[in-house]
Amino acid sequence: MSLMSFGERSEFLLPIGLAGYLAAFLLLLGILLYAWLQFSSDSVHPVVLEVSAVSFELWFVLRSVQVLRSIHRYNQVGTNRRL
Repeated sequence: MSLMSFGERSEFLLPIGLAGYLAAFLLLLGILLYAWLQFSSDSVHPVVLEVSAVSFELWFVLRSVQVLRSIHRYNQVGTNRRL
């Protein structure tokens, strides 16, 4: 039976492209939070942060379910061989 290694699972769950988007999102969030705290509460509207965070979290949850199902199917291929 061939199982995915931890490295393969982590790369499948968080591919390089998604890791880049996550890093950009966190950087942008940090810049917006810094601007909000340093200058005034009017410079960044909290609704923008909430909508961004909720949409990203929702996408990540839905994608995680798809990835976990795919990993499960991949691991089942070796156990269901027909002779």
